[in-house]
Amino acid sequence: MAFFNDLSKKLSQAGQDVAQSTKNFAAVTKLNSLVSEEEKKIDNLYYQIGKTYFETNRDYPEDNLAGYISAIFEAMNNIEQYKEQIKETKGVTNCPNCGAEAPYTSSFCNACGTKMPQVQSFVQVPENAIKCENCGNFVPNGYKFCTSCGNVIGAPAVEETEKTEAQSSGACPNCGREINPGAMFCTGCGQQL
Repeated sequence: MAFFNDLSKKLSQAGQDVAQSTKNFAAVTKLNSLVSEEEKKIDNLYYQIGKTYFETNRDYPEDNLAGYISAIFEAMNNIEQYKEQIKETKGVTNCPNCGAEAPYTSSFCNACGTKMPQVQSFVQVPENAIKCENCGNFVPNGYKFCTSCGNVIGAPAVEETEKTEAQSSGACPNCGREINPGAMFCTGCGQQL
């Protein structure tokens, strides 16, 4: 019987030790998490101090920080060049009104409808491109609508008289769908009105 009492005491003590170890582990984990959060706050404050210094002293930095300021300007210039290369690769430009990306060949912004400035530089015609019969813009094969005028690809050009008739009749000359007065494009087929 003494053996079982002894075993019972040992198991009870072992259970208490495990429970205490678990509590200690949980407490240490929580404290480590709090330390990590405070370190992140400090890093963010360092960043804010550096950014504030840069913004207020960028033109006249202290000698020991001038190299960092110069490196920031160089990185900013590189970023702008890379962004321009990305836009050229994608064949897009930014809308002067809202900043949204639009294809070089677009006449109007897809986001706000602002007339897009025509790009004077050479725009490479995509391989297997189809020429829009309405405006002459080249559109990649597989597009259903012209990115310049909204005409259905493969549809005959819409005459000016048809456009005027469509706007006065309230129906799209291409698909016959009812259009709202003053609409520039048909909501059914994308035809420019």
